[in-house]
Amino acid sequence: MDSLRAAEAGEFTRRALDNDRLDLTQVEGLADLIDAQTEAQRRLAMAVAEGRLSEVVKSIRRDAIHALALIEASLDFADEDDAPVDVSSEVAMTLSRMLAELQRLTDGAREAEALRSGYRVAIVGVPNVGKSSLLNAIAGREVAITSNVAGTTRDVIEVQCDVRGLPVTFVDTAGLRPTDDEVETIGVERALEAASGADLRLLLETNGAAIPGEVPVREDDIRVWSMVDLHPSVTDLAVSAVSGEGLETLLATVYDALSQRASGLSLTAHARQVSRFEVAQSALRASLQGQNLELISFEIRHALKALDEVLGLVDTDTVLAEIFSRFCMGK
Repeated sequence: MDSLRAAEAGEFTRRALDNDRLDLTQVEGLADLIDAQTEAQRRLAMAVAEGRLSEVVKSIRRDAIHALALIEASLDFADEDDAPVDVSSEVAMTLSRMLAELQRLTDGAREAEALRSGYRVAIVGVPNVGKSSLLNAIAGREVAITSNVAGTTRDVIEVQCDVRGLPVTFVDTAGLRPTDDEVETIGVERALEAASGADLRLLLETNGAAIPGEVPVREDDIRVWSMVDLHPSVTDLAVSAVSGEGLETLLATVYDALSQRASGLSLTAHARQVSRFEVAQSALRASLQGQNLELISFEIRHALKALDEVLGLVDTDTVLAEIFSRFCMGK
């Protein structure tokens, strides 16, 4: 028994990586799969863990090697009678194709990251418009203090929910109004910050309580009439935190808005991957502008190194330590 020990965090997956059974993107996908809390997160993580991102990156990498081979052949045999024809057009075409693929991977990265970490939906409005009551109704429990006293909510309160498979964090914010109270002022500032940084906003209104001008309206904002139980004649999107009327319709509206974004996400869901893809793109743009074959070759090698870092084909001990720290014992 002395020869036995408990497996370290991520040890089995690390062995698979070291033995070329998995690459680094697949390892990250597996880590995301362990952390997944909703069906949408699980699907994205499974796609990456099964190697779909790896396949795309490896295809781009093969194009880089092909372009390098053309350039090297042209340089090595420039003085030979059977020297290759001018390869510049084929190299340019290959580099342009690589750039397009990398752009596709990075275009939907923000949405993929939002899906991985959870969309943030801010509930915004003036005091006593029903923000905290709505948050409690969505959560199905009392997570925020409700009171008829204006300014009760003075900090940002968050609740994580599964909205039809999408991970959503609903954020209750302080009521927006001018105030001389120092603590409430901080709450209002945080509310405006949360509203500005949210992926989606629910703008709550009711009789005599409209959204103040401090919140610039965005095209995708969802306007919601609150306390419909007190104003039954309202025909717009309306909810009652007391009776639950309109709550399912509101959640369906939130889902529709976020699922449209999710439909455009890429397989790139980590800032580490995005940063390497951006380095590769920058190098490829420089190579397309280059006139000297040696310099073009240098830039392509720079892009190739960045792609290798995505796949874990270079020294990545620091990155690996961070990734495997998220694994359970042994996984």
